[in-house]
Amino acid sequence: MLIPEEWSRLLSLANLSLSEEEKLSLRADLEAMVAFAEKLGDFSYPETEKDTSTQSSSELRPDILAPSLKQEVVLQNAPEKDEAFFLTRGKF
Repeated sequence: MLIPEEWSRLLSLANLSLSEEEKLSLRADLEAMVAFAEKLGDFSYPETEKDTSTQSSSELRPDILAPSLKQEVVLQNAPEKDEAFFLTRGKF
């Protein structure tokens, strides 16, 4: 539950112009959300086997030096080009 000082500070930071009725409604909604979040903290999760398939590995692949493609070869596949550059349609 929000204490009056916290509620006043929150309204000040939000910089909202609310009627008293809107303030009461907003406060009730906020307190309901906080209560729900507190209930989630009390939830006990069952122990499960650790899934390593989605975890990133801390091992990095080795760097392998290989020749780069020639600029002319790369630009052959460009839908639009201007001398030695790709053209894009974005606004920058």
